[in-house]
This record gives sequence, structure tokens and C-alpha cells, in this order.
Amino acid sequence: MKWMRSVADVFLPRVCAVCGRRLNLNESFLCLHCLADMPLTCFWGRTRNPMADRFNGLISDSGDDRGERYAYACPLFFFEAESPYRNILYEIKYKGHIALGTYMGHMLGANMASADAF
Repeated sequence: MKWMRSVADVFLPRVCAVCGRRLNLNESFLCLHCLADMPLTCFWGRTRNPMADRFNGLISDSGDDRGERYAYACPLFFFEAESPYRNILYEIKYKGHIALGTYMGHMLGANMASADAF
């Protein structure tokens, strides 16, 4: 299977979704450099986090008076408009890059699976 990928890379080279560098044979969607530098939130390891608190604030403002319910939520990485990591969201949202979305979802899911809250 790897030999097929390497032949395909000659004709249609795969590039990193963040920096655009050509991917090595063992890399998928992100190069190792961008993967290592990804600004991860690590919110999955916290019982409460800023994203979930904001989300829960919106829930409580909706007029529901059943007491405090806490919905757990967490982002994978910090988003900054000028960061090259915005390319990941752009590729998924506007170019319909489903495989990249699945890859990022698996990455978030693996981190969340290691947390007690999830």
C-alpha cells in the first residue's frame, strides 16, 4: 500500500494543510513540524474550560430554569486569524476536505477519550 502512495505522490504530491510543504510517506494531512507546533488547548484534561463555560453561558441565557446543567466541550487547538492553522478550518469548511476533518476529529477524539470528563 505504501508503494502505491509513493507512486501517487510523484504525480499528485500531498501537501501539509497548514504550511503547504510536501508530505513524507509516513505523514498524513499535516507535516511533523506543523503537528508538533500545533497550539493545542489541552482543555480535554480540565473539568471545566473557557470554551465550555462560554457555551454553557449561552445555554443558561436561553431561559431554561432547570438549574445548572454543564455541557462539556473542548476545542483541539487555539484559533488565531493570522495563524497558518486557520488553513485547516478553511480546507474543511470551504473546500469540503472531509478526510482532513475526519483526521482532525480522530485526533480530538483520542485526546478526549483519555480524559475523565468525556
